[in-house]
Amino acid sequence: MNETPRLRVLLDFTRGTDALLDSTTEDVLDNLYGNAAFPTPPVVEADLTAALDLFRERKAAMAQGGTAATAAKNEQKRVLAGLMRTLALYVQETSVDVLSTLLSSGFRAASTNRAQSPLSTPEIRRIRIDGPGQRIVDVSVVDMAKCYEVNIALLDAAGTPGPYTTAGLFTRARGIRLSNLTPGQGYLIQARAIGGSTGYSNWSDAVASLPM
Repeated sequence: MNETPRLRVLLDFTRGTDALLDSTTEDVLDNLYGNAAFPTPPVVEADLTAALDLFRERKAAMAQGGTAATAAKNEQKRVLAGLMRTLALYVQETSVDVLSTLLSSGFRAASTNRAQSPLSTPEIRRIRIDGPGQRIVDVSVVDMAKCYEVNIALLDAAGTPGPYTTAGLFTRARGIRLSNLTPGQGYLIQARAIGGSTGYSNWSDAVASLPM
């Protein structure tokens, strides 16, 4: 008789992007502390908050700094990921293989089989104009996504969108560059993740990018 595979916390944040570690830590801060299912977290909430704040400060400093600033950010990422790993192992042992309990912590569960799960719907976090005919789009990171597809629609003078057309596939969620757009033209933009057992996620809510 085959045993039911044990639930495990998904530890992709320890080796993923800065954005994934940031968002996962924020989810844990919002859901783990004060959760009756997890009465004794081995990391104090204030310590995790301080580690996340410092990580964000060093990420911001890295954009204007050099090698030393990057090294400082990477070191703080290692510290923050270590705290999160400690909490993940605690959640894994405390949830007693109840999926709903594990998910209530803010962590995600690793798949217990080789089949991919349907992808969650991404969210467009920010759109900015980067010169004539260009937009930079930041989309929330979706676990197990292979890439992201972006659709655009022209907005007329009354703000009514035309039909959507594809702007292409992009391997990164952040810093998606849309080029060859019409200067002075407004657009409606939406995105979806590609991958998972269904092949793609639902489309995100459309976000308007008005001409400047």
